[in-house]
Amino acid sequence: MATFNTESSNLDIKEDIQQCNDVEGADNISRSAISSNNAVNRENTRYIPKQKRLKMIGENNKHNKESTTTKRKVTIRKIVAAIIVGITLLIIAISLPVTIMNNSPTTTEETTTFDTGLCDIIANDTCYWFEIHDLHNVPYEAAEEICLNKTLVPAHFETESIYNAVVEKMRMKYNKIDVDFWTGIIVNTKTGAITSQDSFIKWGPETPILGGTSNLPNVFLYVYYNPDVVGMVNMTPDINLDGVICQRRV
Repeated sequence: MATFNTESSNLDIKEDIQQCNDVEGADNISRSAISSNNAVNRENTRYIPKQKRLKMIGENNKHNKESTTTKRKVTIRKIVAAIIVGITLLIIAISLPVTIMNNSPTTTEETTTFDTGLCDIIANDTCYWFEIHDLHNVPYEAAEEICLNKTLVPAHFETESIYNAVVEKMRMKYNKIDVDFWTGIIVNTKTGAITSQDSFIKWGPETPILGGTSNLPNVFLYVYYNPDVVGMVNMTPDINLDGVICQRRV
């Protein structure tokens, strides 16, 4: 008959129970550690978006500051450029009238370089020049144009000595011919007054021709080969003469 050892069996049961308790305790500790770690992870996970938001806000603020600085620099450049353009336009506006005034011709004599070699006579700082044609084909209007092309005007004579010098020069230059040519002298056929009060006048026989109805304002000088035939006559401006005598200050 077999004998059952009760004490040994009880000891084995206790050891098994203790091992189970140890395993369960270890399992509980493991679960506790896992739970604690999950809690930390959840806590960290909750703060990550906030940090990112703060970083984004910081970066956005930095970008805004840079953008504002750039806009200010651009605005300052535009203001400086506008000021420079305004000053330049003001200088041009101020200098332009002066330039126009300096370049505006007041008279032909002041703005044109004149060659005194053209002159037939120079007297009292005045140049006298003749143009005589072979044919009678110069009315007074054409005479004015001839003078203008040389930067001159039809002449008058300030003194008797200038008048005599012109007559003598004309006889020497156009020897053995008779010439008549326009002057710049104009006469009032009603009163006999002349336009240039300083002009010397030496009328020919039966001249000037005056009268309320006469249209003979323009004066010409005739110089013939015969020294006794010389003088001035007033006539209508549309008749044709040999040429013109012109003058200008030198």
